[in-house]
Amino acid sequence: MDQQRYFWVFDRTIFDQIRLPEVTWTEGALIAAALCGFAGYLFFIRYLDHRVQQRMRRERHAAHLERLLEKAALEQHEMDTLADLAGGRDFDHLYPFMTRPERFEAAVHDAIRRGHGGRLGFIDVLRGRLGFHSDNLRAPVVSTRQLEPGDSMRITIWEGGLPHHFYGTIRDVGLHTFTVTLREDALKAILRAPGDCELYHVRGLDVEYRFPCRFIRENPSAGALRIYHALVQEAHGARRTRLPLLRDIDYQLVQPHMDMVSDLDPELAPSPAMPALLFDLSEGGFAIVTDNPVPEGRLVRINLPLKKGRGRLTLSGRIKESRAFSGNQWFTRCETRGLSSSQRNYLQQILRMEHQRRQKTMAPVRRAARADATPPEHAAPAQPPGPSAHSSN
Repeated sequence: MDQQRYFWVFDRTIFDQIRLPEVTWTEGALIAAALCGFAGYLFFIRYLDHRVQQRMRRERHAAHLERLLEKAALEQHEMDTLADLAGGRDFDHLYPFMTRPERFEAAVHDAIRRGHGGRLGFIDVLRGRLGFHSDNLRAPVVSTRQLEPGDSMRITIWEGGLPHHFYGTIRDVGLHTFTVTLREDALKAILRAPGDCELYHVRGLDVEYRFPCRFIRENPSAGALRIYHALVQEAHGARRTRLPLLRDIDYQLVQPHMDMVSDLDPELAPSPAMPALLFDLSEGGFAIVTDNPVPEGRLVRINLPLKKGRGRLTLSGRIKESRAFSGNQWFTRCETRGLSSSQRNYLQQILRMEHQRRQKTMAPVRRAARADATPPEHAAPAQPPGPSAHSSN
């Protein structure tokens, strides 16, 4: 029996059966006005909700500020000084000042720099009551004035073409200076260092904060180094550290993408791979030490070899700083650019594993530091530290 086959053919005459409603200009205008009115009603409701949310948020913040002021328990002259630091007594000045460590420390630093530090004797107590000390892991450390006695520190110096790391603890923190306790050999190595030093505050499980510093040798006390506070030096302040990996890598100089013609210019092609030393690394950037100066206006592309033969991780960065460092070598800091999600995830894994390894390595150092800091029962009381090396950090 023959099978029946069906073929579907589009019949264009179906459009003849469609009839659009006939709308006059008056009816169209009324419909448009109704739609505009409905849209305006929705916008008005959204505006009212936004105003209510703003008012509720301001009321919560005002209640929070009142609790902070009650906790601070300031006297009248201290409240006047606080208002001067914040720029006013109203909510818009006091609330951000007492809830943001960056503004708080910047204002304190500026007042001390202007010679008004004599009125700030209550600031250290206020900092603790506001939760801006280093034991609050939610508050970023933006100044060494936030440090507390007993905090672990790492001081890095560059000598003989390689970085050397020394560990110590904070002995005391004052309004103008703080003291780091070190072993005698570490103190001697730091004082004879020809170049810059870097101070790292070990904090939490996965974060360090870096403070650049330069030591001035002036009668250091036994096993202690006194350092001047400074919030900002050379246009950059404290930030999360880049872990010192110290790996041999190769790098290329790449021209930023401008246009198709520039990309085809042979003179702007990526440079040949050149050897370098990866000094430190973070999610936000990296630093390399090279034998040749790196010109500004170029991008730096590095190939980071991974362990166990897992290939290489390619990172690109925009040059933030390039300067002479340790003889004929050049030190270049770069800010990462154009990372994909997979590259960023891989970079986070590398940093997390490296930091865990360093935390395990530092555990014996911390235990020894705590043991050294515990005085014996019949030991003589420690003498107050005299004037010693200074730095800006």
